[in-house]
Amino acid sequence: MNKDHYKTLGVPRNATLVDIKRARRQQARKYHPDCGGPEASDDKMKEVNLAFEILSDPDLRRNYDFAETHPENLVAQKQAAAENAQAYRHAQNYPREWSAFEKWMADDFRNTKYGKEPGLPMPTADGLTGWVFILAGGGIGCLLSGVIHSPYPVVAFACIAGGAWIAKWLHQAISAGLASSGDSRPTPTPEPQPIVIKCPRCAQSLRVPSLSSALRITCSKCRHVFKHASH
Repeated sequence: MNKDHYKTLGVPRNATLVDIKRARRQQARKYHPDCGGPEASDDKMKEVNLAFEILSDPDLRRNYDFAETHPENLVAQKQAAAENAQAYRHAQNYPREWSAFEKWMADDFRNTKYGKEPGLPMPTADGLTGWVFILAGGGIGCLLSGVIHSPYPVVAFACIAGGAWIAKWLHQAISAGLASSGDSRPTPTPEPQPIVIKCPRCAQSLRVPSLSSALRITCSKCRHVFKHASH
């Protein structure tokens, strides 16, 4: 490896993404042909862009660091050289007008693995209680990200989004449990439908309940008492 990307940007090897992004902008103001002063240089600007391409990607940075500290590892050297060449193709195609370059830098940062937002979107809710749960979960995730204290914004976003999603699922589970418990009330037993029978003595029509057990019935006309069981 010939180029020291950390030296190009003027940052230490333990630099955070914020340090790398800030250093890239400072070097761009110094070397960009449309913005820099006497030291403006197209070749220098390409080196600055290349350094950012490598150091802003966690995988490329890890491979670059390993190759730098293990010069005897030919496989690591070959891989780092190939990744360096691929990154250089993008680094050399920067806009030569400063206004366009500033937008290019912002897009370039958003497209890095560090700068990308995670694929997990923030959840939404239909009711007030759902939003209360989501906001509470996001707040807990924010506190967790503060405890972790990671230099990468993606970690903080993942903590907040993860807390919000967990809170939403918890709210849905509670709501479903309450709904099912409300529907678990015993179904009332329907009252037996009356049937019409005739008194065995006077043939008077009588309306009695339809039950499987035998009933003791008194005829309303002749007062004859008899038993009847529905089948």
